[in-house]
Amino acid sequence: MITVKANELREILARTACSRGKGMPLVTHALFAPTGKDNMIAIISTDMEAEVYDTLLPESGEMAPAAIHVESLTHAITGMEGDITLEATEDDRAVVRQGRKRFTVPALPAAEFAKTEYAQVNDLGVSLADLQKAIDCVSYAAPKNDVRYFLNGVCLQVGTVVACDGHRIAVCPLADLKMDREAIIPVGTLGRIKNLISEGRVALCAHKDNEHASAIRFYNDRTMLTCRLIDGKFPDWKQIAKPPTTKGAYVLTFAGDEMGAALSRMIYFGSALRMSMKGEHELHLLNKDANDLVAVEKTGEMPDLGMTVKYLADVIGRSAGSRITMKGEQPDTQQFFYIDGCDDYHIIMPVRL
Repeated sequence: MITVKANELREILARTACSRGKGMPLVTHALFAPTGKDNMIAIISTDMEAEVYDTLLPESGEMAPAAIHVESLTHAITGMEGDITLEATEDDRAVVRQGRKRFTVPALPAAEFAKTEYAQVNDLGVSLADLQKAIDCVSYAAPKNDVRYFLNGVCLQVGTVVACDGHRIAVCPLADLKMDREAIIPVGTLGRIKNLISEGRVALCAHKDNEHASAIRFYNDRTMLTCRLIDGKFPDWKQIAKPPTTKGAYVLTFAGDEMGAALSRMIYFGSALRMSMKGEHELHLLNKDANDLVAVEKTGEMPDLGMTVKYLADVIGRSAGSRITMKGEQPDTQQFFYIDGCDDYHIIMPVRL
């Protein structure tokens, strides 16, 4: 039996990977087991795609290993403050007590919790904070349920983090990122990284019976998140990401907040728009029912372009009011967007007018 702070246990249970409601025992229970170090208790959970390893330091006592039903335990300690006791019994139950309050919740023998064994392959050479910042720059361009399953994530390559949905590409250089193979992190994992762990290291992992890296691990001294990678080959985006270099190239520079305000108006009137220059310093945004203006600085002759409003708004929304440079070559080729003061860049394919 261990004594723990109710709020600390509640916070850890909220971070578990367990499914709420009905499901296989493996995804509805979390394994509570001694780590063998300083009386620390490891709390391990999985949803079959990700495994969360967290630690809890009891106020006192020891506990036999057991897999406890997370939803039941969460409800049992709802609203409790201060110390509580938690005990795993021999009849596959766990008992929570605080004063005269007593709750019995379902549990399983620890041996029935099939924890996946991974071996760490190599450290990626970057801090979690730097990688998270790069992921935040590009993740908007990753689809969630594309039939091309290898696009449903953010791809880590040597020195680069990239996402692509077939219509747009977002690229963020990360010079210290060391990879011996590309790794595609599923979209569903990205939010969990930020919610679970903010500082630490990153490494690729392989199943203990296979040398091929099949998972990525985010970890620090007390918490670890191990996620399966998407098993697929990311498209050769570098063939598309070659900026225009010919004499026919054009360059527009404009204020991100002004363009963002215009797009927030235009999106109500249609999903696509025409970008058309009027004179040297006015860019018209047009569709059937709307006409808006944005002040620009222009180099070269820009033809009329058809663009998807949402794709433009996603890029402009990242500018935080900074100036944005747009470069292109033809109305039917990729358009490049660069935000002042940022290393990342973004590519959008035009639509037919």
